[in-house]
Amino acid sequence: MKKNYKIKLICLLCAFTALLSNCKKGETIEEKGLSGKHNAVAGYGRDGKNDLLGYGYNVLGEFGNASAATRPVIDVDRLQTDYPTRVVYDLSTETKGYLTAGSDAVSYLKKITARLSTTFGYQFLGASLFKATITANYSNNDVFSAKYIYSNYYLKVQQKRLKLNTVNDVLQSYLDPEFISYVNTQTPEAIVNRYGTHVLAEIILGGKLDVTYQSQTTKSDKTKASSAGIDLNVKKIFNLNVGYTYDTHDVEENFNQTLHYATIGGDPTKSLIGDIAIGNASNPNPTPTVNISAWQSSCTLENSVLIDIAPDGLMPIWELISDPVKKEQIKNVAEKYISDGQAKLVADGLKYGIYKITK
Repeated sequence: MKKNYKIKLICLLCAFTALLSNCKKGETIEEKGLSGKHNAVAGYGRDGKNDLLGYGYNVLGEFGNASAATRPVIDVDRLQTDYPTRVVYDLSTETKGYLTAGSDAVSYLKKITARLSTTFGYQFLGASLFKATITANYSNNDVFSAKYIYSNYYLKVQQKRLKLNTVNDVLQSYLDPEFISYVNTQTPEAIVNRYGTHVLAEIILGGKLDVTYQSQTTKSDKTKASSAGIDLNVKKIFNLNVGYTYDTHDVEENFNQTLHYATIGGDPTKSLIGDIAIGNASNPNPTPTVNISAWQSSCTLENSVLIDIAPDGLMPIWELISDPVKKEQIKNVAEKYISDGQAKLVADGLKYGIYKITK
């Protein structure tokens, strides 16, 4: 009798342990889904054909990164079957570098947002969107303090460009069935939370080296100090010519310098990611050199991911809603979410707000 009791007890403990194990696995998967890290989501939605074209997008997330994509809004396959010329494939390739610099986090993000000025229109002129472009790379809780300057250099290895070449009235007949059901049954808040604020209408795929520079400075021209900081360090660490002619005098007042870099796309076994503490310009830390040639040569059409968005490559999600009442409700919710959630400078020691979209 005792033997049977022991056997039952052991079985019960094993079942309980398995249950705990499954719960922990589920929690881990959920946390990864919300982490917004480059390599965890770089291939999200990739099918080698239309990829993330027609997916929802959160403009408070990372710029030109799959982490900010949500769910299918447009049934691109069905649109292409009925109208083959309405989905444009451009397989021209290009390798090009871009530098963006600001005097602080908001100034820097305003310049990134300005790349899509055609998309956002007058109501968001001067907005500081895509704030996860900073928070995904720097975890300290004062990243939006005015004491920090920010700049970025990214090397784009373009392999493919995709575009929806049609008007909204046509697209309304090719919405994803799940999206239609959600719009018909859920609140405007739930719709924006699930699908984001915009839809990806023209995207660029390939590989990207993304380098972000954070520093403090006593220089009066903070934007110049920021530009020089990324320029000189990209040259020194990655042996890349950014295209500017700054010298060490332009960064001599910079201190507490850090640099984050990551590759997106390409062969994942050759991917690169890291953080470098540069220190003070007058007494810098030893800096490593990073060779990107193996990763860069591994970038192909087959391992391409979302790396950029065309200047008019986002469409407001509410423009695809035919019901005028529901359309206006979703518009109001989305615009308030964008306005309230955009990056703002904060006093030292205050935590930044975190965007959240449920996929």
